[in-house]
This record gives sequence, C-alpha cells and structure tokens, in this order.
Amino acid sequence: ELCNTFWHPQRGRCLVAARDIDAGETFLAEAPMLWWVDAECHKSVCARCLSVCPEAGEFTIKCEACGEAHWCSQVCRNEDVRRHDTCCKFLCALSTSAGLELQASSCLDAENLVDARTLLALVAYVVALRTSSNAEFDQFWALHSDGVPLSAPGRACCDFVSRVLRLAAPTELGLEAEFVTGVYLRDAANGFAITMTDPNDLAERLPRGYAICANLALTNHSCLPTAARFD
Repeated sequence: ELCNTFWHPQRGRCLVAARDIDAGETFLAEAPMLWWVDAECHKSVCARCLSVCPEAGEFTIKCEACGEAHWCSQVCRNEDVRRHDTCCKFLCALSTSAGLELQASSCLDAENLVDARTLLALVAYVVALRTSSNAEFDQFWALHSDGVPLSAPGRACCDFVSRVLRLAAPTELGLEAEFVTGVYLRDAANGFAITMTDPNDLAERLPRGYAICANLALTNHSCLPTAARFD
C-alpha cells in the first residue's frame, strides 16, 4: 500500500504516504459509494456513469416517472434500475402540483434552488444506499461532519428538501430534518465535484456531478490536482 489511514491529534483522520510517491503516480483509486448529477445538467449527464452528452445535446433515455434521471445508454439504464427505483418517488414529488407550488413559493433564488434540487438527489440516493447496504450507509454516516458550518443558504436548501421528502413519503420514518442536515454536512466535508468543460468558455470548468468516496475523502479537497476523472 502507498498510504495508510492515520489519526492525528490535531488534524483528525487522514491519509499518510507510506513511501515517497512519484509525480503523476496513482496512489489511490476508489469507486464511489455515492454519486449524483448536478441538477442544472441532469438532462445532458448520465445518471449512472456521469458521461456528458456530446455537442451539448440531451440524452433521450430517461425515467418517464420523474423526468429527473437521464442515461446515455440502455446498459446504464439497466444497471441503475435498483438504485433509481428506490429514490424515484422523492424526485417525482418535484413535478406534483404541491411540489411545483413549493418551488414557486420558496425563498430560494434560482441558483440556490438548483443546489436544493441537487441536494434532493443526493438525499434520495443516500436513502437508496441505506435500503440496499447497511454497511455502506454506516460507512457514509461515519464520515467527518463535526464542526462543518451550515450557512443560511445551506439551511434553506435543507429545509426545502425536508419539505419535499414529506410530500413524497409523509409516513416514512428516518427522513427527518436532522437526517437531511446530516447528509448535507457530510457532503460538504467529504464530497468531490466531477467537472466538465464549460461549452460557453473552454477555459472554465463546470460541475456535472458529485461523488463521495470513503478513502478519497481523506485527501486534500482541492478539485485539482488531487481528484481527476479520466474518460
């Protein structure tokens, strides 16, 4: 192994290199426990593999129920069936009359509303993870979140998502506001953005999706150079 998990009394849990690592050497590769698409580009980014539709187009394979998830191929659609079916009802709530009214009456501006819809997707996938794998959910919930600040916009996003969850599953347990806030804080402390080139400015990068990996979360959270995606 090139690195080991270490507990530092001042810095907490971290990864420490076991030997010198050469420039450009891959020292850790890990599949994410959670991944989700940025709500602003959900039509052009595959919900399964996060590939981008070429020529700024939109993927035609989509969930007919919620309309929030699109896939680049039937293969990705089939591989994502179980994960998406568990969380689809939460995404469907956005398009109901009550969901549309909630968005219209929300105090969130357009940018924060996109953030709230993105958070809803993450929370829905966390619920799917809790349903499918208690061990992976426990690993996610054990990630660092203590001391992470909750901004006013972040609190408003959490409140919006909590209200959508109540619309979608009013009697389901384990979807309280504290759960949503806990998911938000763990994402803020451990999540990585996966970017794409801005079609309007080739020098800029835009988030197309996000991912949480238990071990990579211990590395420096600068988007470059410690996290990179190779297509």
